[in-house]
Amino acid sequence: MEKTYLEILAEQDTEAREEFQVNPKELFVEHNRFEQEVNGDDHHEDELEDQEDFQKFGGSHQQASQLGALSPTKATHTTSVEYDKAVQVHVISVDSRFRTNRQDVNSDFLFKLVNKVKNVVSVRLSSIEIPNTWYTFARCRGNTTCVVSTSTQNPDSTYSTKSFNVEIPEGNYSLDTNLDNCLQTALATALNTAIPGKQFSVILNSVSGLITISANDEFSLNFTGGQFAGRIDNWGLGYNLGFRDGAPPYGNFTSTRVTPYAESVTAVALPDILGSNYVFLSLNSDWRVVEHNHPDHSNLASFAKIVVDVNKNDIIYDNGSNLLTKTYNLKQPTDISFFKISLFDEYGQFLNLKGGEVSLTLEVTEVLHSALYESLRN
Repeated sequence: MEKTYLEILAEQDTEAREEFQVNPKELFVEHNRFEQEVNGDDHHEDELEDQEDFQKFGGSHQQASQLGALSPTKATHTTSVEYDKAVQVHVISVDSRFRTNRQDVNSDFLFKLVNKVKNVVSVRLSSIEIPNTWYTFARCRGNTTCVVSTSTQNPDSTYSTKSFNVEIPEGNYSLDTNLDNCLQTALATALNTAIPGKQFSVILNSVSGLITISANDEFSLNFTGGQFAGRIDNWGLGYNLGFRDGAPPYGNFTSTRVTPYAESVTAVALPDILGSNYVFLSLNSDWRVVEHNHPDHSNLASFAKIVVDVNKNDIIYDNGSNLLTKTYNLKQPTDISFFKISLFDEYGQFLNLKGGEVSLTLEVTEVLHSALYESLRN
């Protein structure tokens, strides 16, 4: 084992040998000699390639601490937590039970706001709840009555005719004969009550789905006397029963909506017991979001179209999940203090909810930023 420089020096110099004393602590330290030589080009992996880089100016600490303005963000959906400070959205709950005038019907009423919302630029319908309680068959719809004529042979071989007004009760019907609200049963009862001495029957063919009206003597059905006889569709009871007018080959029903005398007559179309598949909502007569056109080139405008996708006496829940547009953007900022809410069918008739109440939620956007206000106003 090679001696260190101090050990050799201590052997040659007595004075130095006296000063060189082994420290007891060093007995616990194992001295190892590193055999591998380190080249000058070997660097640590974290060592800079250019030793002068750390001395170069990399910017100002003051500039780094002064952050620039954040870029504006805009929410792309209504559930985003992001918001725009230039506008404020007011969420307004409307319930027909709390309408301003209790004398108004619950499908056409005035709803005044407690606090006026100023500088409104858009109104959105976010939800609506409507009870599907209006009648499919009702006097106001003109589809509960018809005229039935009978022909009786006299002793002199001539025929005498008599006409009878037949009316079914207002309401909603089914086609199931096991239910109390069966349409066939109601019509047969009305016929036999109005025309004594005749035995009428109303049968729904389970295969074709068509209604057949029969009696023990010849009769004729007349559906021309309804209040909406001038319509092309939904003109009366005959339309709902399937007795649609038109030229052959539509059976024995003529274009005048009067059947020839016969002991049995069959409809040409499936019965309609549901009515329209949609209704319209209006919040302001000037807010024309949905344009509904009629065959006579007349136009019916509304704020929103509500799809009826539930059975009778159920609640229609529309939370905006479909693709129908329910937003109106005003041409310039406007103050709003009330809504004129109306629910009506495809012909503009107000719905009779029979005591049911409607509720809806509106999102009203108010402009807060003066520059944005001026740009929208101009």
